[in-house]
Amino acid sequence: MKIYLILYSLLFLFSINIIAQNEKEHIIKTNINSIIVYLSGAEINRAAEVDLIEGNNLLIFKSLSPELDSKSIRVSANKDISILRISSKKNFLTKPKELPRIINLKDSLEIILNSNKDFFDEIDALKIEKEMLLANKSIGGNNNGVSINELKQNAEFFRQRIMDINKRITLLERKSVKNLALTERMKQELTELNSKSEYTENDINVLINSSLKEKVRIELKYLVNKAGWVPAYDIKAFDLAKPIELVYKA
Repeated sequence: MKIYLILYSLLFLFSINIIAQNEKEHIIKTNINSIIVYLSGAEINRAAEVDLIEGNNLLIFKSLSPELDSKSIRVSANKDISILRISSKKNFLTKPKELPRIINLKDSLEIILNSNKDFFDEIDALKIEKEMLLANKSIGGNNNGVSINELKQNAEFFRQRIMDINKRITLLERKSVKNLALTERMKQELTELNSKSEYTENDINVLINSSLKEKVRIELKYLVNKAGWVPAYDIKAFDLAKPIELVYKA
């Protein structure tokens, strides 16, 4: 009896090895064809053309949402094939992606910091110009007199230019202070988001069997969490004596 069990086990392992050798792996990256958004969650529809071999084909759909509901996965095809197994798993082998909000915050933070650098550069240039004006404010030298008109014109020029410089510096300093306050809030949000989670993608593996070598269109549908929508309405009133209109906005 033990001999029969050993032979059966060996035969089973041998058959699994033969099946695995005849199995072709297809790495598939798809675009979203359509999305149906519900009050809670959304249905994603993807499709791809796949060149199948005769026998078993393992289709691996890459880079899918981390919020994918594995129990909702549905696979269909436009040809006669057999779907043997469907499974999903987190892809921890690839580098986790950052959350879209984190990417946007980092881009915005870089823009604001560069803007502040431009403000400080201009402030420095204006201060140097102001120092040069003040250092050269004497008119005509020690031994040369100047007329009243020349004195008035030069005084007006110095006064106006110094005033313009001071106003511009004040404006730039106010802008830089606002930017610094904004960058502090963004850095705090980045710290909180980074501490919460990383954007780890899901893969869906679909094992199918085809009796022919042919091109097949595979459709993949699944639900994702953390999606939804809320209806909005416009209220319109044209006359106090008439009923109001409630206009639904899709």
